[in-house]
Amino acid sequence: MKKWMKVTLIIIVVLVGLVYFVGLPMMTKKAAHDILAYEKMTFERVLSDSIMKNEHYYIGDERSPSDYGYDSVETISFNSVYDEEIKLEGWYVHSAVSDTAPCVIISHGRTSNRLKTMKFVKMFKDLGLDKKYNFFMPDYRNSGNASSAPTQLGNKFAEDLTASLLIVNEKYGTKDFILYSFSMGAVATADFMWRSDLQEKTASKNIEIQKMIFDSPLSNVPGVIELASKKMGAYDFMVEDILENLSNEIRLPNGEEVFDKMRFSVLLKDVKQPILMLQSENDLATPAMFLKEELDILKSKNIKAVYFDNPSNAEFTHVRMYIHHKERYENLVKEFLTEK
Repeated sequence: MKKWMKVTLIIIVVLVGLVYFVGLPMMTKKAAHDILAYEKMTFERVLSDSIMKNEHYYIGDERSPSDYGYDSVETISFNSVYDEEIKLEGWYVHSAVSDTAPCVIISHGRTSNRLKTMKFVKMFKDLGLDKKYNFFMPDYRNSGNASSAPTQLGNKFAEDLTASLLIVNEKYGTKDFILYSFSMGAVATADFMWRSDLQEKTASKNIEIQKMIFDSPLSNVPGVIELASKKMGAYDFMVEDILENLSNEIRLPNGEEVFDKMRFSVLLKDVKQPILMLQSENDLATPAMFLKEELDILKSKNIKAVYFDNPSNAEFTHVRMYIHHKERYENLVKEFLTEK
């Protein structure tokens, strides 16, 4: 073999090696980072974008629950658990006759904030349930007016939810809660119900969760990430590397890896409270097939799952069942909350 051919072959081998051993790991590590890190959805960003405000948040000119007829709305600033430097903020809506009445905590999802959940306090008023509950609508980390920080695909949201329960209990003596959660907020709620460290914090204050509603829930985090990665053209070995990177990043305070457990079949295995799950069959962000698979494994009698079609052929269906199927959605929520 001629010398120049040998040199060329060596260069090719070196380049292939660099791509395989250096380039691909860097690429998959960056992909995992991009999944975990996303731009904070501030109030200003939402309110300055008419499309975002009207076609994604559906809030029009409303800016707070006061615009939906609630007379007493208090803004509360508080810290998360563990990460005390993480500042959170939420609206507490004094709606029931007493502040010790049950409180509905409404948890937003990824790339969202509490502005997006406002229409649901309007729903409670429309249903005549506003005097039965008080409401707390927090901004979790990396959302709205809260601190910018990694959310760990809901694992850290679970800690912010815990802080929300504790601050409402501390300020108003509330013991009973309904958890109403959307998308990544739903897996965060399930994570909270599973994590013994967080359960111990709320149990010490005699806090009880009465019921839960999950709208468009992220029911299988690894499954959704794997599917999305493959749809973007990643090869199987690259997907495995991305999942491994995520597993290394998402941990409990004691260092235990939790990413592989972030699926309802694990997180809700021992949960006894009634749960209503509302899911669009056409949801691209949280595909219905994952929820069906997880519930089939659970076989839980305390979980009621309702699936919605998309008769209007809307482009977006994620967290929009209340918009597309208002009457049916409201009836399901009212029936679930009022039944014994």
